[in-house]
Amino acid sequence: MGDIQLLIRVVSNLLSNALKYSKPETIVTIRSELKKEDSISYGVFSVSNVPIEEVSDEELERLFDRLYKRDLSRSGQGSGLGLSITKNIVRLHGGKISVHTDQGQLRFTVYLKQ
Repeated sequence: MGDIQLLIRVVSNLLSNALKYSKPETIVTIRSELKKEDSISYGVFSVSNVPIEEVSDEELERLFDRLYKRDLSRSGQGSGLGLSITKNIVRLHGGKISVHTDQGQLRFTVYLKQ
């Protein structure tokens, strides 16, 4: 349940980033499932890719910061607002979003209450 246009923007932002910043010949994986955490049911959506460059733990923490760009030489690409907007939309819907790395893959996971 929620604003469909805003939720489409969440999915669009995550997919766009994954496609734009993946290594060539990389598969972008999209998954959805139902999960229960702390007796709360969530619809879970995740997008994962192999990024062009490895992402440090420090960078992971900053990815959702407003105007943050990992590589300043990419000044012409994006505004640095996409992931911040995505996080705010997810919060508006009572959900949460996280990012982590696992075996070279970067995974964004969105949890929305059912």
